[in-house]
Amino acid sequence: MTDMQTGLMWTKNANMFGSMDWDSATSRCVSLAVDSITGWRLPLIHEFPEIYGATRGEHPFEGIQGDYYWTSTHYTGYGENIRWAMNMLAGSLTRLHHITNRYYIWCVRNTY
Repeated sequence: MTDMQTGLMWTKNANMFGSMDWDSATSRCVSLAVDSITGWRLPLIHEFPEIYGATRGEHPFEGIQGDYYWTSTHYTGYGENIRWAMNMLAGSLTRLHHITNRYYIWCVRNTY
């Protein structure tokens, strides 16, 4: 599903892989091919609020979980193993998530 304003393509299924640690989530997105389309990755911290807004009301996405989703963004100041995550129930970005925690994955790619 392509957002023409941001130039981002999101997988239609927001729960393709279940929950997993950050390293596994990163690997899954990088190796993903949807209809032969590659170049997928975990979203950056500033990209998740856009998709959250798009999921309010009627939308074409499937499998959205009311829980945390990984971002690729490192939270500086607390070591190398801390990342930001997006809470899709509350619509909030939170920090201090250790990479061994298990969260959901929603892969994204740039179209431009």
